[in-house]
Amino acid sequence: MHDRKVMFNLVFEAAPYTLNTFARDPEYMNASAGISSVLHTWEQLSFHSYVHCIVTGSGWRNNDHQWVEARKAKYKVLFSVQAMGKVYCVYFIKHLDLLKQQGHHKITNDQKAGWYNFIHTLRSKEWVVYAKEPFGGPAQVIEYLRIPTRSPFKASDQQRIR
Repeated sequence: MHDRKVMFNLVFEAAPYTLNTFARDPEYMNASAGISSVLHTWEQLSFHSYVHCIVTGSGWRNNDHQWVEARKAKYKVLFSVQAMGKVYCVYFIKHLDLLKQQGHHKITNDQKAGWYNFIHTLRSKEWVVYAKEPFGGPAQVIEYLRIPTRSPFKASDQQRIR
């Protein structure tokens, strides 16, 4: 995939899909979570990108129009990171293959075996999801997002960011 915009869109689709798959599960929240996402890219040694998501510990349940708190999970974080990694992987690979079928990545007949090997390699990898315990408040959220972006904003700038 040579089109970064297409790939970034896929990353941004896969992250909330994964998070809301768990949020909508009655075991966790049984509601749609609020999610804020930021793309981080690094090009120091090789291109590397990832999405930071901040997820509410509560969400909106449409069927009865209620704002509900998440059930306390057995994990230190909102959802199981291993399970999220598996759901993200399946969604990402399925949609990556759909992008190829839609012509976003053209391959010749000679390259088909390489494509299938690539997909097999992706499936065999452990997809790592990193999750942190809840933040203490808005200042910590701003600081967390600021550091990797090297943004000039500081926690004290939160008035301007709202």
